[in-house]
Amino acid sequence: LEKEYVNALSQREALPLPTLALNYADHVAISEQPDNLYQFGLAAEDEAILIAERAFQQGHRRVLALAPENDWGKRIYSAFEQHWLSLGGEVAKQLFYPTKKDYNPEIKALLNVDDSQKRYSTIRRLMRESMEFEPRRRQDADWVFLLALPKQGRQIRPMFDFNFAGDLPVFSTSHIFSGRINSKKDVDLNGIQFTDLPWLLESSELKTVVEANQKRAKGNYARLYAMGVDAFRLYPRLKQLSALPHSRIFGVTGDLSIDEQGKIHRKMPFAIFKRGRPTAINLDQHK
Repeated sequence: LEKEYVNALSQREALPLPTLALNYADHVAISEQPDNLYQFGLAAEDEAILIAERAFQQGHRRVLALAPENDWGKRIYSAFEQHWLSLGGEVAKQLFYPTKKDYNPEIKALLNVDDSQKRYSTIRRLMRESMEFEPRRRQDADWVFLLALPKQGRQIRPMFDFNFAGDLPVFSTSHIFSGRINSKKDVDLNGIQFTDLPWLLESSELKTVVEANQKRAKGNYARLYAMGVDAFRLYPRLKQLSALPHSRIFGVTGDLSIDEQGKIHRKMPFAIFKRGRPTAINLDQHK
């Protein structure tokens, strides 16, 4: 589970049995890894890449990006930016935000609303007379990439409406959803599209059984239980997936495939918050 031990495994000359690590090693050349090592985790980088692809497929080309001002936020944003630019998209503006109670200054700066108000003040001063004025946001972006936890997302999303940008589509990773339905709190997330595990977006007999027998299988730990289910299903199929390029397993954490480095990658369905509840979008498309 811990990255330092996965790094240690990746540096061994050989492994006696197929070994499925539940995390990812730092960048190691293929030639330096043992053949029997496979790596599986809920990598947020996969989600960021998936969001970039979906936004581009929908015709969006210029993004406004918000991510936390920490190592995690910068790492995930970097994966998103690299893939977005490779597709042919552009970044109109990017902002790393600190943890705080009021995000309005950051959103105003991101949307250039401050510049609009400054221009008005300058014109009014020059003309020395009152005039009608309505602040405007920048017009050179057509969507928003928001990397945020639920608490921050609930504070940030309404600020787009407040700053005349309620029409901009907002996409986020699974981190925006706590894993528990809470329509009263999550109504402030309305309109956000996000990618998440099928385990959380659809019901199944297995999920019902797990949740009935494991008190922690809901909420914060739900995704780890789903990862456990897919780890169990993946292990006997590792060699098969490696031998057949483009093959995949339809798991409860997404559509799973293996690259040449033995790393498991996920493609997941999308959902949108409506009335504070996540609603699946084209859930059957991942099957």
